[in-house]
Amino acid sequence: MASNEALSSCQVQFETCAAFVRSQSFKGWVRLEERFDDEGYSGATSDRPALQRLLKLIRSRGVDRVVVHRFDRLSRNLMGFTRLLEEFRESGVTLVITTAPELGNAAQDTLMLSILASFSEFERDTIAARIAESRARLKVQGRRIAGVLPLGYKADPQTKQLIPNPCEAAIVKWMFDQAAAGEMPTAIAAAANANGWRTKTQATRRTGRWRGGNPWTSRQVIATLRNPVYLGLFRDKHGVRFGLHEAIVTYDLFAAAAAQLDARRTRLKANSIRSSGP
Repeated sequence: MASNEALSSCQVQFETCAAFVRSQSFKGWVRLEERFDDEGYSGATSDRPALQRLLKLIRSRGVDRVVVHRFDRLSRNLMGFTRLLEEFRESGVTLVITTAPELGNAAQDTLMLSILASFSEFERDTIAARIAESRARLKVQGRRIAGVLPLGYKADPQTKQLIPNPCEAAIVKWMFDQAAAGEMPTAIAAAANANGWRTKTQATRRTGRWRGGNPWTSRQVIATLRNPVYLGLFRDKHGVRFGLHEAIVTYDLFAAAAAQLDARRTRLKANSIRSSGP
């Protein structure tokens, strides 16, 4: 609980705020049962589902105090924070910060909060710039940035870079072979499902919840066949970039599968034009 990472957890923040409210029960404070956790949303924006629910409750006069662990948990944007403070005051709501409970609604307190919010925004922008620089450096080096692991690969425990997963890589190779031979994506999906193969299963980094592991569809097969990662490349906003990971298929096999997909799309488009003709 002493670490910054632990204190960024919505659950830890909730427990801290709940304990503070209990400590004020002698003043008649009562905590609402409803929770307002925006797990996974950035404090840089006010367009967050739980925050919007809270504001709706405030406007209906359903609450008279808002308790937060730190002010930047409410907003990390100076303009957004100022607007929230104004709306709180207009609705007669007091903002209580557990790490600075002495701050109230006096003019000097508002000034202090505004100064702190400015520093918070500066810190956020500085971190964002450093992350952008780091990402650019990793791209130049051909390294993986982040994101969902594609079927056929796993992340190296030390470097976090892609390394082949032999069992999954065999399925990917089989899909490309089938497509290059002229098999339709629908048929490839049906055959994969019949073999008991499922889409990539992995835990989300933020919540730890498992996702994927679903039956294949033709659309997912096409997405796999169109993914340049299997050539040792990464998608980039400018097209593709070279990666350091090992390719699963050859360029010739990738091109052959792509040619079959393109030819099928052309035939479907031509049939559509004929069917809609006079």
